[in-house]
Amino acid sequence: MSDIFKAAAHYAAEFGWPMVRNYGMREDGSCMCYRGHGCATPGKHPIEDKWLDHVTKDEEVIASWFENDERWNIGLPMGPTSGLCDTEWDDEKSLATAKRFGLIDAKTLGYSSNRGGHRLWLLDERLISIPKSVKKIDGLEVRFGGGGKQTQSIIPPSRHHTGRVYQWDAGRSPDEVEAAPMPEALVLAVLAACSGEMSGEGVITKNTLYERVVGEGERNNAMVSWISSEIMRMRDPHDAAEQQNVLLMMRALNKMQCNPPLKDDELRSIWIGQLRWGMKARAAGATKVASTDPDAEAKVEQARKDNVHAASGLEFRSCEWFPGMWKLTVVHSDPKEFRLHVPVVANSDGKSDYVHVSLSSADWSSPISVARKILEATGTIDVTDPNPKEWAKIWNGYSFKKEGEKQWTRVRGLKVKLMDDKTEEWPPAEQQRFAQVAGWLLDALSSTAPPDPDSDDTSPHPSGKASWVRNKDGEFELYFSWNRVFEDIQKTRKVRLGEGEMIALKRRMLAASGEQEFRIERIRTDAGVRRRYIVWTQAHVTHLENIAHPENQTAPIS
Repeated sequence: MSDIFKAAAHYAAEFGWPMVRNYGMREDGSCMCYRGHGCATPGKHPIEDKWLDHVTKDEEVIASWFENDERWNIGLPMGPTSGLCDTEWDDEKSLATAKRFGLIDAKTLGYSSNRGGHRLWLLDERLISIPKSVKKIDGLEVRFGGGGKQTQSIIPPSRHHTGRVYQWDAGRSPDEVEAAPMPEALVLAVLAACSGEMSGEGVITKNTLYERVVGEGERNNAMVSWISSEIMRMRDPHDAAEQQNVLLMMRALNKMQCNPPLKDDELRSIWIGQLRWGMKARAAGATKVASTDPDAEAKVEQARKDNVHAASGLEFRSCEWFPGMWKLTVVHSDPKEFRLHVPVVANSDGKSDYVHVSLSSADWSSPISVARKILEATGTIDVTDPNPKEWAKIWNGYSFKKEGEKQWTRVRGLKVKLMDDKTEEWPPAEQQRFAQVAGWLLDALSSTAPPDPDSDDTSPHPSGKASWVRNKDGEFELYFSWNRVFEDIQKTRKVRLGEGEMIALKRRMLAASGEQEFRIERIRTDAGVRRRYIVWTQAHVTHLENIAHPENQTAPIS
């Protein structure tokens, strides 16, 4: 049997691809169908009229096609039947589009036809709802079989009417690579191009963004006009999934119709501002709820409460929440600061400004603490309303087990998703917490000046406060009780110091002086109490100065 049969049987058996039998080419270059040389699509159309009902993965059925050595070509249906979609370029314009979307070098299935090339992708579920099977994006043909409509691609080793054989590109055959997800930018472009078809009215809405490319000076107004009209047409502007669909189309239109495209931060500011405006307008009766349900208004209000997160800048897609407009900066201070950036609509033009929410590591671990800090910083955003437990799941993530499955599925929470795209900030050493604590200790120790060299009274202070004491060699040393000095610091400065902060500073001092432990003296005071004193030299004080003020480091006195 022919190589085409072997390939078709291999595709069906190894990869589960459903095969379509197509007319092939005769030796004289005519199509095997009854039209012969008059065929408009030679070697590219199925034998059966309702061919999607006749696709098969059965090797015996496929073998029966080729019993008499017929020269059939084979096709692969695009869409839900195969789980794949195809992009094809066959001229300079479509090739340029393919390059713009990064298709040429993408690691996915790919083959060459007569004039151009193909890349096969995993079907994106968002394309299934489009009531079209094929869409061209700047000349690039995208076949995705939306709306249950039929479309296929002729695949190797079928024969083109020119006599050329379709061939897998090097390293791109199904034996060498798996189909990759379609690039997000291209999915958005298809969604935007088909948004009129998706509206349910079957026509593209008359809007500046659809009619022509808009440049600087027009982009913002055009985008505001488009998104506001879309929000007013939404069935429910509080529905998170519907919000996400509109946002995806907005992004794609920005990429295709704005020259140059608006920055994503500006685009999302328009989105969240208009979304909040739309919610208020709908609530005020600007449009009626499209429902005969007598409880429709109450249900819409409940939906609004259940989906306050989207209006706070978060994003809902694939049935889970993502950071969207929220951002995170991890400040490597001592202790670390988790600075959460949350958008709020503050300007009269509806644009969003960011409020910076400072969180400790303890706050970061607690969804309730995060919610409280956000509410305190913004004064308007309460992410726990109306369901604190739902917010806890959104922040921390959760696990669930699908019916009939043994394995648990893990949904990652916002706190780890924010970490995925965090920015990091390293403040200068003098702004670090340890430098601040060292400065407080330096001030406390410096408040006591060395006594008069001619004075005989150089005993340690009985309370443990810092005092200079002359040793047997006539040199002055600093005696103080570590805990007593830090107690005074906390009282006078009205701060709380953790045990860990004091230990961390002690370790820094020991590392700077090269000691294993500070020298300790136990002295009986006049009151008969034996007190434990740490003994430092002037070199220790210099080390402390260098920690407190690293920008002005000096060499210690030996």
